[in-house]
This record gives sequence, C-alpha cells and structure tokens, in this order.
Amino acid sequence: MPIWNKPLLILSLVCLLTPSSGAVRNDPATSREIIVYSRGVTEIREIRQITVEKGRGEALLTMLPYGTDGATITLKVNKPKEISTISVSFADDLLDMDRMWERRIGEHVQLNDTLAVGTLLRVTDNKLFVAPDSSPGKIQIIDRSDVEDLTLDAMPDGLVAEPSVRWQYEAKRAQEVEVSLSYFCNDFTWTANYQALLEKDNLSLNGSYIVDNLSDLSFNYKRLTLVAGEIHLASDKRRVDRHNPKAGAASGDTQTQFGDLRRFVIDQGGILTSGQNTVLPMLTADAIPYQTRYVYDATIFDDRITTHIEFALIGKQAAPMPSGIVKVFKTEKNEALFIGEDSIDDTPSGSPLDLTLSQTFDLTAERKREREETTPDGGTRQMFKVTLGNSRDQGVTVEVLERLFGDWSIKEANIEGKPVEPIIEDARTVRFDVPVGAGKTAVLTYLIEYVR
Repeated sequence: MPIWNKPLLILSLVCLLTPSSGAVRNDPATSREIIVYSRGVTEIREIRQITVEKGRGEALLTMLPYGTDGATITLKVNKPKEISTISVSFADDLLDMDRMWERRIGEHVQLNDTLAVGTLLRVTDNKLFVAPDSSPGKIQIIDRSDVEDLTLDAMPDGLVAEPSVRWQYEAKRAQEVEVSLSYFCNDFTWTANYQALLEKDNLSLNGSYIVDNLSDLSFNYKRLTLVAGEIHLASDKRRVDRHNPKAGAASGDTQTQFGDLRRFVIDQGGILTSGQNTVLPMLTADAIPYQTRYVYDATIFDDRITTHIEFALIGKQAAPMPSGIVKVFKTEKNEALFIGEDSIDDTPSGSPLDLTLSQTFDLTAERKREREETTPDGGTRQMFKVTLGNSRDQGVTVEVLERLFGDWSIKEANIEGKPVEPIIEDARTVRFDVPVGAGKTAVLTYLIEYVR
C-alpha cells in the first residue's frame, strides 16, 4: 500500500505556542492602570521590564486582549540613553490550522514521524499536496481531516499565538529596560448599581461600580479609573439638540473634572477576572430624607397612578451618581421587600433624583373628555374631567399632569367645584395638585383652549 494511503491517528503540534487562559499567567506588567470609558472604550497603561540583547534585536510583548486596537499602541523606553526604538508594530495574525498550512507551503514537513515526509506544495480547504521524499516526481494528496500528527520546528514566520507587540530596538549593551506600553481595546464595560432601603421618612443608599471584563484575559491593576459621561467617537454623526440637552455627571470633592466627563478613581488595586463582573463599592449614605409622590399622567398610564420617591444626597453625603439602575426596597414587619426600580442618568452632586417605582394599588383615576367645541376664531375648546379615588385610611395628594400642544391656555380649572390655578411644569405640561381624602373621591375639571 502506498505510504500516503495509510491513516494518520495521532495529533501533536510542536511549535512556539503560548497558552491562552483566563488566569493572570506570569503577568509581565509591573504596574497597570485600566481606564474604562463609556461605549466600550478602554485604555490600558502598563509598565513592563524587558531584557534586551546587545545590538539589533526584537522583543515580543504578549498578554494583550483580542479586542486590542493596534493603531493605538504606543511604547516608550523610560530611560532611553543606551537603547533606541527602530519600530513598534502590532502582531495579530493569529496561528490557526489554515494559516499554519499556508505558511508552510514550499517547506519540508513531517507527518506522523516517517509516514509522510516531504515538501508541501499546495493547500486547499480540505487537501494537502506533498512531494514525498520517498517517491521523487510523485504527488501525495492527503485529506486534511486525516492528518493527526504534525511536527514543526518553529512558529511559521509572521504568525503569533496571541495578540502581541513586536518591538524592534538597538541597544549598546545587554540590559534590562523599563518600558511604558499603552493601548486601547473594547473588552471592558462598566455601569453603576444602587440599592435604596426606605424606612419611614428616611432612606439609606448603597452604590457600587460593576466592571465587566469581556476579554480572554484576567488583569491585575494598580489603579482603575471609570469615566462617566458620553464620549464622542470619530464615527458619530454630528448633531446639535438644543431643545433637549442632557446634563453630564458633576464632580464631587474627591473626583477630578475634565471637560464634560467625570472620572472615578479606585486606587487600592485589584483584579478584573476574565468573563466576570467585578463589583466595587462606590458610596454609602444613611438617613436621607425622601418624599413620596403620586402622579397621574393619563397620556402614559391611562387609568393608573404611579408612585414616585424623590430625594437628594446633600451636605457631607453629597456625591455625583453615574448612570445606572436603582433598586428600591421597603421595610415591612422587619423584612425588606422589593417595591420597584428605575434608571438614572449621570446626576450632578446634590441634584434631586425622581424615581418611578410602581403603579399604586389603592388609588384610582379616570379621565374623560366631557365636551369639545370649535371657538369663533377657529380654535378648539376641550373640557376634561378627572375622577380620583382613594381607598386608603389616610389622605393623599395626587399630581395630575396634562400634556398640551400648540398654542394653548387653561381657561378655567376646579377641584370639587372650587377654582384652582394650574402649575406650569414646562411649555407642554401643566400640573394640578389634587387632595383626595381617606376613603373618598375627588373631581378635577379643566377647560383647555387651543388657538388655530
């Protein structure tokens, strides 16, 4: 039987491979800062010690995440008196079976010890074409799926086992040098998470940073910086929204302000484990006064009244709050019950927070358009009636919101037949504060006139 028809059964790949693992393996960095921005942008700054040889040489710096942006890599020798940089490049042509075979074309290969030895002539998706040493002039065609024993003397030229930095240098003598390496990647995200516990008239608040390491590596860090605020990327379309500006986070006494962004620095060091969320403490505040509000917004919730709480971190407890989710619990018979959650935007230090929690069980609302007519000048006049019910054993005040459009005016408004003035929230919203007694109902009527 010809040698190329015999099955090959054992796989062993011998070359210069570096194992990939989520664990921090012989971390080459003596110091590292990780800066996580919004939109998945991360900057990593490292100090590394590298042994160089005399003359021209090349060092391969490994342990970079797969999401590294090669165009952002910078390398600086911290004491460059006797060494100079020739070039710095990013090597991300990763070793796999296709690339390995392609790079071996024209070279001598040995398959399964002595079963197939010769020059590799051509490679396709599923075939190998070899000129065997034992049969000059013949071509051995091998199914790639049958090749299970491959021995290489070295890594094929240009390939790497993981993303790496190739540093070409020239040194006057062999020595150990310290270099600063920095690069951007897209392997980390962060957000904020809060828990509020309501007890009578006060609440306590705990906040945490949650950092998600989506990379294939775990990273030790000496300092972790989390940047709040929306960064602009070159691919963004330019737009100006003057009617609905969004405030950024404000800095607290211990935070650093730069531009429209705010940074939160964690200096005690730690590790961000591959594929895991890391939770880090942010703030703790106690005995915070809060106000419970009941809001009826028919354009959103139709016939339901929603419960809100409003509070602010002030005084010594004042701090900026980056955007995130606030989960709210309430103590009932010595047990903390979850009563709702809401998201918050980046919030300046001392600014009030208004959280929507739930639809209120024992308060009801009904809004009806009693009549609609055309005014002599061609406008429209509408009369609304809002009926509020309270089955509780204590009275409440319900904030009734009416959304408006165009050129409008409130011609009249009454609560239980008594005239009231609307509270103007903004150019498109008015509010009526309607007291509703325990076990009672209250009726609000108002007349809106729109000018044509």
